[in-house]
Amino acid sequence: IRLAINGITSFSDKPLRIATQFGIWISIGSFFAIIWVLLTRFVFQTTVPGWASSLLVMLLLGGVQIFFLGIIGTYISRIHAEVRNRPRYLVKQVYSFSDGNSDE
Repeated sequence: IRLAINGITSFSDKPLRIATQFGIWISIGSFFAIIWVLLTRFVFQTTVPGWASSLLVMLLLGGVQIFFLGIIGTYISRIHAEVRNRPRYLVKQVYSFSDGNSDE
C-alpha cells in the first residue's frame, strides 16, 4: 500500500487537484444545505434544536478547509517540481550546420 501511494503521489499532482475540487463541491453542497435548513427552520418549523447550526458550520468549514489545503498542496507541488532541477525539455539529437569553413 505504501508503494502504491508513493507511486501515485510522486509523479502527479492530480490527487491535490481532486482534493481542491472535492472542497469546492462540499462548500457548494453546504450552501444548498444552509438554504434547506433555513427553510425547514423558519417556514416549516420542523427542526431539532442545535442540529442545524452544528451541521452547517461543520460542512461549510470542512469544505473550505479541504479547498484551501488542495490549493496549498498544489502550490507546494509546483515548488517541488521546480527545485528538482530537471530540464524543461530533453534534447534527442543535436544537429550541426556548419559550412565547412569554420575552425571546428
